[in-house]
Amino acid sequence: MFIGREEELANLKSLHFPFIAAVYGRRRVGKTSTIRQALLGKKAFFFEGLENQSKGLQIKNFLIQLSQQLPLGTIDLNLEIKDWHTALLQLLPVLNDKKKITLVFDEFQWMANYQSELVSVLKMFYDHYLVPKKNIGIILCGSIASFMIKKVIKSSALFGRINQVVTINPFVLAETQKFLPTFGEKELLETQMLLGGIPLYQLLVKEHGALYQGIEKLAFTKDGFFELEFDRIFTSHFGKNPNYKKIIEVLHQSECGLAQDEISCSCEISKGGMLSELLFNLESAAFIKSYVPIDKNINSKLKKYRLTDAFIKFYLAFILPNKKIINAGNRDIFKKIAQKISFQSYLGKAFELMCMEQHLKIASILGFSGIEYLVGPYFRKEQKGKSAGVQIDLLFDRADNVITICEMKYRCEKQGTAIIDEMEKKVEVIRQTTKKTIHKVLITTSEPTKELKKSSYFFKIIPASELI
Repeated sequence: MFIGREEELANLKSLHFPFIAAVYGRRRVGKTSTIRQALLGKKAFFFEGLENQSKGLQIKNFLIQLSQQLPLGTIDLNLEIKDWHTALLQLLPVLNDKKKITLVFDEFQWMANYQSELVSVLKMFYDHYLVPKKNIGIILCGSIASFMIKKVIKSSALFGRINQVVTINPFVLAETQKFLPTFGEKELLETQMLLGGIPLYQLLVKEHGALYQGIEKLAFTKDGFFELEFDRIFTSHFGKNPNYKKIIEVLHQSECGLAQDEISCSCEISKGGMLSELLFNLESAAFIKSYVPIDKNINSKLKKYRLTDAFIKFYLAFILPNKKIINAGNRDIFKKIAQKISFQSYLGKAFELMCMEQHLKIASILGFSGIEYLVGPYFRKEQKGKSAGVQIDLLFDRADNVITICEMKYRCEKQGTAIIDEMEKKVEVIRQTTKKTIHKVLITTSEPTKELKKSSYFFKIIPASELI
């Protein structure tokens, strides 16, 4: 059963012929299956690029895929064709009827060799041959978001010709729950926190019956899928450029994130165009995210970058440091890790990050989703001789003159009144900057104590189960 993606499916199904649509999202997120679902029962040709292969091999692969989707003898397969214009012309004999047909170019960045040539040829082919027919659509699908944004969506060749842009994002918690209906609340939360909303990752652990069993087998066994996945996705996204891994590893060491000049210094990468390009590509791939305090503009010097990809964080925290014992064939590695205090602390941070990604759901639970608001973190650097730095991960600045500050706690034992002092330090900083009403919200996996309930300190206490 196909799960989720209702909005994305609706956008793809509503396209009027002729059209060009661009679909992108990180690898493993389910782009191809979403497109196939949208085109179910409709005539379509699918072409998939080859990773890190030459233009000549991409063209030959395209022609072979075309011949395989046609009745034998429909076209004369000429594998000596060397240019994309001639290759695309081989489509014309099968596009002559009046039936609506969609051409899907999957992993388009590989087909194009990350260059603009194929984009320009497609533009000419579309304008001269497909638009007059009025029954042909094109879907360009890619897993390298930076290429899709710069070379396709914002290209001069396709300017004004792209009818729809569809971003395929990882599952949110509600979609994960539908995908993993046999998992209990704790297991659902930890699946999202440790692996993220990547359908393939969730499917793999689902096949092992339980999250921890799946992780033990897939991540802590020699040549297990997750044990090898980090290098796979980095190679497919960024080739062999070592600077991407440098940035990721440096950001992994800082839970609160780093400014661009701090990244430059730590990675020994010159601040400027090159570093900005690297950060843009990492953020486009949804591996990292930039944050600006919600009371500052987008170009603020306080802008920070954080590692936000759940799987990469888990890999760097637990899989990479244990590579030697994994390769030595040790058993029950994750079972031992999961019993450590450091792992429980990790879950606490992962829960905070997951809640930040669920801000739409939180706004709905609190009843102000229909009110305009800004959402994000609030932070300030520590200043010598002045106030200490402060970090509030999730704050809503609402148009109804209310600021909602969220505190997020992942724990088993009951949540007591000690949290009030911790929260009040953050609230006091906000009180100094605004005259708006402040609502304090606690999102937690544990039951609040009677004393905490009786204190009425929090405007609302949201059980984590409500996020699902």
